[in-house]
Amino acid sequence: MSLEFAQIVAALISFGLGVAQTFYYLRVRKTFNSLPIVSAEIVGSRLLHQLDLDNKDLTQAIINFKYSYQGNEHESSFPGVAWFRIVPEF
Repeated sequence: MSLEFAQIVAALISFGLGVAQTFYYLRVRKTFNSLPIVSAEIVGSRLLHQLDLDNKDLTQAIINFKYSYQGNEHESSFPGVAWFRIVPEF
C-alpha cells in the first residue's frame, strides 16, 4: 500500500466521521430543543465543606430551587459546582 493511498483513505475516513458527527449533533440538538423550558426560583444556597478520601479539602455549592411544570410545583437541590475546588489550598 502506497503512502498516497493511505493518506487518501485517512482523509476519507476523517471526512466521513465529520459528516456523521454533524448529523449526530443535529439529532441531539433536535432532542434538546424539544424539551420544555421552565423558570426556576433559587430558594437557598450553601457551601458544603468536607474532606475527600485522600483527606483533601473539597467545597461543594448546593443550590435549592423551585419551579412549576404543567401546573405542578416542584422543589429540588442541585450540586451546582460538584466536587470542584472553589477555594485554593494555602
